[in-house]
Amino acid sequence: IYSASFSTKHNSFIVGGVKKMYILKLVQNRDDWDFLVDKEFSEHTDFISEIVCTPLGRIFSCGYDGFICAFEPNVSEQIVVMSVGHGEHEVRAKARCHQGAITCATFNPENGTLITGGYDMVVNIWNADSLTAHAQYIPLSTLDLNKTILSLAFVQATRMIWVSTAGSHKPQLMDPRTGTNLTDFQPQVDLKEPFPGEHPTIMVATSGNEAISVSDHKRLTIWRYNSVACVASIHGHTDWVEFLLPHPISSQWG
Repeated sequence: IYSASFSTKHNSFIVGGVKKMYILKLVQNRDDWDFLVDKEFSEHTDFISEIVCTPLGRIFSCGYDGFICAFEPNVSEQIVVMSVGHGEHEVRAKARCHQGAITCATFNPENGTLITGGYDMVVNIWNADSLTAHAQYIPLSTLDLNKTILSLAFVQATRMIWVSTAGSHKPQLMDPRTGTNLTDFQPQVDLKEPFPGEHPTIMVATSGNEAISVSDHKRLTIWRYNSVACVASIHGHTDWVEFLLPHPISSQWG
């Protein structure tokens, strides 16, 4: 498993692996609970690096093949690939949206945009409603950071996108409406002890004013928006952490 997300609309876990995405249902088996594969999709040609679930039930998968694929519930509330036409005339809602691998993606619920970043060193902002089989997949705005994009998080308290890049131990701040890099205009705090590795590599936002990141330094790092500084570092792993998944109800993370 390389990515995972929880859809509150479908009450399902969606996980991504090598070329395949799985819809998992939690079912009770006597005195125990278990995950069952409800459906699987093979829309990618490389492993799926990020899965984004929107509040309205649409799902986007992003892969190392540079493609974004869109899924939605049909009339029977079953998750299917968005498409138009039938048979040989069918057009599916998928397109190559980055010149390199897509490493990360996040969703801005305030304006319904999908934000993606990757090895082509750019962050693209997309109108999520236009990512359909009819679309030409043209981003609303693009920000070139000249560094590999490792992770993204939309922090609602600041209404900004926090971006982590290769070789940097601090997040960069981006305006999701205009795609402007605002890092130089925000207060910065120098870290007394620089973290080893390409920190941060994975970052998720909480429901409050903080973001949590993990990397190959084997620590959880908590960032608070008002100082754009690390406020806590938690040791708990002996190897690289692959991904973080916030709790869908309590806003906790793990």
